[in-house]
Amino acid sequence: MSGVPYTFGNATTSIPLSQLDVNFATNATIGTTSVGLGNTTTTLVGLTNVSTTVVNASNVASNTSLLLQTNGTTTAVTIDTAQNVGVGVTPNANSGSHSLQVGSYNGTQALTLGTSGSDYGTVGWNQGFTSTAGSYKYLVSDYSSFIQFYSGQHRFFVASSGTAGATISATQAMTLDNSGNLYLGTTSQIGGGKVSVIFSGATQTAFEIEDSGTNSGAAFLSFRNSGATQIGYVARVGTTNAVVYGTTSDYRLKNVVGAVTGQGERIDALKPIDYTWKDGGQNARGFLAHEFQAVYADSVTGEKDAVDADGNPVYQGMQASTPELIADLVAEIQSLRARLKAANIA
Repeated sequence: MSGVPYTFGNATTSIPLSQLDVNFATNATIGTTSVGLGNTTTTLVGLTNVSTTVVNASNVASNTSLLLQTNGTTTAVTIDTAQNVGVGVTPNANSGSHSLQVGSYNGTQALTLGTSGSDYGTVGWNQGFTSTAGSYKYLVSDYSSFIQFYSGQHRFFVASSGTAGATISATQAMTLDNSGNLYLGTTSQIGGGKVSVIFSGATQTAFEIEDSGTNSGAAFLSFRNSGATQIGYVARVGTTNAVVYGTTSDYRLKNVVGAVTGQGERIDALKPIDYTWKDGGQNARGFLAHEFQAVYADSVTGEKDAVDADGNPVYQGMQASTPELIADLVAEIQSLRARLKAANIA
């Protein structure tokens, strides 16, 4: 018996018994591949399209990590004893366990992926993991931010700069839930809003929109119905520093019935009042929504004394500058001018 036969794919080889010494120190040829079976390093040389050395670093370093090297000397992947995997970087001492770290172009920590305890997975920057759900550590002394994939949600966290190894105190700054609702500055939906925002009015503005161009009539907001037809907008007036709040009013959408009539009776039916707001006591002048609704129904939303399913008030809203009111005022002014002119007063 001259050797022990082995078949690898379509290549059959025999390893002479004389080569099977205690250290497996002599290379064996398998097909066109030279195989070194050493007790410190196993090398595969001559494999088609492969030039990689697998090194068991338990014999060359004290950290007992597994290194995958390219060109025989450059470490591409490191797997430590906590099963952290570093691609292009050595897993950080604050990594925790079972995480993936991808090094940046210059070889420092960049992206991390993993979980703490039984928590949902996260991906981010400068984030180490622990055995406690929701608890994370700084890998290095720097800022941290990460995204957590929680029950179908995308939760975006930010944290101020901290010290390597310290516990991260992160703020959930934004959430995209599994219904496509977006929360900013809050972790839950406000009312039925598709976008919910909480901000401090003392120092912040909820939304800022800037037109970086000089186009005439640039639209800041556009409102459309389910058929994608524009029904309203907020737009720049020409190239001036004024804006117009417009609703759809194109003649092609209207069937003209005739001139306005009965405007005097409707104006007389209005009940303008002076009042104070219960919250804050500010003096004001205007109308009661339900009384205004009785005259100009399209200028008011909601119903008098409405409540939601929990018994909370659902307040009415109104706009006293709608086209129906403006049309009545213009028609009455024109009628008044005509009467004064007929009486030789105007």
